Amino acid sequence: STNPIILGAYYNSFSNNDCSGWSHDGTTSSQNCNGQYQVIRDYCGCWGENNIYSPIFQVSPDENLVEVKFNMFTQWGQSDCNGESQVFISVNSSDWIEIDVEDCMLTTNPLKTINLTSYNIDFPNVETVQFKFRSYYLYSSDFQIDNFELTTSGESNTLALSLSTGGIKLYNSTFIGDFHSVND
Repeated sequence: STNPIILGAYYNSFSNNDCSGWSHDGTTSSQNCNGQYQVIRDYCGCWGENNIYSPIFQVSPDENLVEVKFNMFTQWGQSDCNGESQVFISVNSSDWIEIDVEDCMLTTNPLKTINLTSYNIDFPNVETVQFKFRSYYLYSSDFQIDNFELTTSGESNTLALSLSTGGIKLYNSTFIGDFHSVND
């Protein structure tokens, strides 16, 4: 048996105003990508819902999902605890599975860390993964995601042998987001 090795980390701070691969839907009045992914709903006198979707990530056969981290900000137009913020994961484009929920606004923009190994995910059969962030509120909403990071690991000796020690090479590839290398 080998120790798990970190295979990869996707990170997006949105500081370069690049929201490539990210999307949203719901009762949104406006959206911007200026240091965070933000959707706003102006006052409507009704209940509303905004969803923010991560890119769809490809997962290698020997790769395991470790954790997802992000800052989440929610501010609603009616009381601190009259709404709901949720985080979901979809594996292989299947149904959304709730992995986090908050009943009150998150106006301090906390860093949330979710350990994905504690969920019943059939890792050998994971091909794609996507995250959905949902805000359900009364009257109005400011909903933001920032500093999103997805980390994966693997335990295969073949993975360790294939890792580079002197740089990274991409062939016929499109890379979206910020790339950070450890000890390279």
